[in-house]
Amino acid sequence: MLESERFKKIQQNRKCFAYIAIFVVFQIIVLAIFGATVMKIKTPNVRLRSVTVQSLDYSSSGSNSPFFNMTLIAEVSVRNKNFGQFKFDPTKANVTFGGVIVGQGDIIKARAKARKTRRMNVTIEVSSDGISDGAKLGTEVSSGNVTLSTLARVRAMLESERFKKIQQNRKCFAYIAIFVVFQIIVLAIFGATVMKIKTPNVRLRSVTVQSLDYSSSGSNSPFFNMTLIAEVSVRNKNFGQFKFDPTKANVTFGGVIVGQGDIIKARAKARKTRRMNVTIEVSSDGISDGAKLGTEVSSGNVTLSTLARVRGKVTLMKLMKKRKTAQMNCTMIVNLPNQLVYDLACK
Repeated sequence: MLESERFKKIQQNRKCFAYIAIFVVFQIIVLAIFGATVMKIKTPNVRLRSVTVQSLDYSSSGSNSPFFNMTLIAEVSVRNKNFGQFKFDPTKANVTFGGVIVGQGDIIKARAKARKTRRMNVTIEVSSDGISDGAKLGTEVSSGNVTLSTLARVRAMLESERFKKIQQNRKCFAYIAIFVVFQIIVLAIFGATVMKIKTPNVRLRSVTVQSLDYSSSGSNSPFFNMTLIAEVSVRNKNFGQFKFDPTKANVTFGGVIVGQGDIIKARAKARKTRRMNVTIEVSSDGISDGAKLGTEVSSGNVTLSTLARVRGKVTLMKLMKKRKTAQMNCTMIVNLPNQLVYDLACK
């Protein structure tokens, strides 16, 4: 049904606004994901990976004087889960026994790179001299197993308020620049994949001989007549549908057209393959090269070619339309005695 120009313009404007709305929603989703992953600052994890006893002296003889003195080598890891580096100040790793500090080690000032883990060795001198609960100390030393706890707080380096503001402004501009570059990359990928219109592929998937009549008796009157059922596929690699016009599939022998079939008007959906059966009536009546015809018919194998040009229009989002022509060029060998097709190949 025909529509007025005014109504068409209204429809186009509606579509345009709809696509803009879709793009805005897409950008909001991208920003939300960006904010929930890259921009979200998480607290780094500090863990003891391993502890080695370098030296140890202890005594459990007598209930009044149990003690232990030891040197521990602790491997401390600072795991930074953020997309920016984590600079931390020097701090202490405290070792406690029953809530009493019995040793300390120095965690040096350092930094953990973005999405990396910083490992360092900390030497801790431990002594039971400050423990007042002699009963608990004596019990654990006598058992041969002493329970210790290790506590540490790793803080980020403090900055002046003015320097903080400058850094924040710089970071803000840096994040904006990163986001702009990211959007350009997204648009470039979008343009190079979704918006790029490619020529569809037309191929013969299979050919079946439905009926066949031929003769090779006598050198002057060789002939063949056959009906072929060809399965033609139109593969659309685009993100929009491909509507194509009706056309002819020509079968040739030695460059001479010996048969034609009708490829109907149809469409291949986005990123889909449209398959259809085409009936082709083939006859050798128009072949003038009797010698070649006689040789091939006598051998029982006839080489045929199938050519077609499928013209149509690719439509992307109902806004972009571009005409494309897909070409089919396939060869096959028909075995006359067995009525079979083999060596089917398409360029």
